[in-house]
Amino acid sequence: MEDFVEAVNEAAVAAPIIPMAKVQVAATEAEGIEAQRQREAGAYERIVALSDRRAHWQNTVFKDSNDMLYGVLQGCYNLYADMTGKSVEASALRGALALLLKQRNIEVRESTHTMTKIVRCVFDGDRRRISAYSRALRAALDKKVPAAKLAVFIYEAGGVEELRLGKPGNAMSPADKAEQVKEAIKAKNIGVFDAAAVSDQLDHAAVGNMRILIATQDASAKFTVNAVISSASALNAALVAYYSANKDSLKSDGSAKAQSAKAVDEEALLEALAAEAASAQAA
Repeated sequence: MEDFVEAVNEAAVAAPIIPMAKVQVAATEAEGIEAQRQREAGAYERIVALSDRRAHWQNTVFKDSNDMLYGVLQGCYNLYADMTGKSVEASALRGALALLLKQRNIEVRESTHTMTKIVRCVFDGDRRRISAYSRALRAALDKKVPAAKLAVFIYEAGGVEELRLGKPGNAMSPADKAEQVKEAIKAKNIGVFDAAAVSDQLDHAAVGNMRILIATQDASAKFTVNAVISSASALNAALVAYYSANKDSLKSDGSAKAQSAKAVDEEALLEALAAEAASAQAA
């Protein structure tokens, strides 16, 4: 295993990566624009170099060794890490990736995960292979696998293909998934949002109902709310998407259904008590 890890790490650094352009702190707006242009040029060359490494691997040792493949995947993994955050270097990398996708006529949705965009740019071609690599790298992200241990993670999981073929452990319907998620996340509280502009768009009598807030993330990880959606079908779709992304951390189906049944029983009890109180008051 040590020889395997060493071979992969050597492959990851075998080809020189053109560093990000080093520029002085801008004193004027014009200098700032030029500095960012230089950064984007360096970022562009970095992604092209990684794609060239992929082409070299595919055209030479594709059938003989996965060492170089894991090295390229590690490069994608590192690229994603460098692309996060609000630094000017991260911004340059995001801009360079968007430019390359456009130049290569690679169509991606706005909702497409950035890791998938990177893999599509680097491994431009076979969609099945791209999907497998993207799933493997995103699985590593979900597990917070360090870049240096990425190859071991893939190896111990049985390879990229095994990660791609991973199936959920149940066959729940979308409605069941939405209901399970709804019960599971009601107990969560990651923050309280209160804004008059949003509140004015709500049905104030619909207390306890879930809503979807469409928000845009800025570089400082703050959000600007752009719209509020009350559609039941849109909410169910969002809950199913949440289930797919977090199914490993959700409670078992049986436990969730038991909690749901308990909630229904408690609601029925409260309704009965309210009806009894109203009848007594009328008498």
